[in-house]
Order: sequence, then C-alpha cells, then structure tokens
Amino acid sequence: KILAALQRKDPIAAKNAMWQHLENVKQRLLELSDIDDPNFDGYLFSSNPVVLQGAENG
Repeated sequence: KILAALQRKDPIAAKNAMWQHLENVKQRLLELSDIDDPNFDGYLFSSNPVVLQGAENG
C-alpha cells in the first residue's frame, strides 16, 4: 500500500499506509517480546495506536 500510494503520488494515502505499517510492526514486536524479562522496556509500546481519519481498512 505504501509503494502504491507513492506511485499514485498520493501523500495522504502514503502517510496513512506508513503509519499503519508502523503500528503493525509495533504490535508484532510487542507480541514477540518477553515482557517478563527485566530488561524489557515497555516505553515504546505504551502509546495509544495511531488512528488516522479517512484511512482505508485492510
């Protein structure tokens, strides 16, 4: 979706797709993390998910 939006020269769609990608990566990293590890730093995961108006679902 990111590349397609860039190719269409649609900056809003590109931004939305990039934010969605980053949110997915953050979520996946949290799933794979050992939150019981004393070295785990939950700071990166403490923020609320980004919600973009007009973003495509998918």
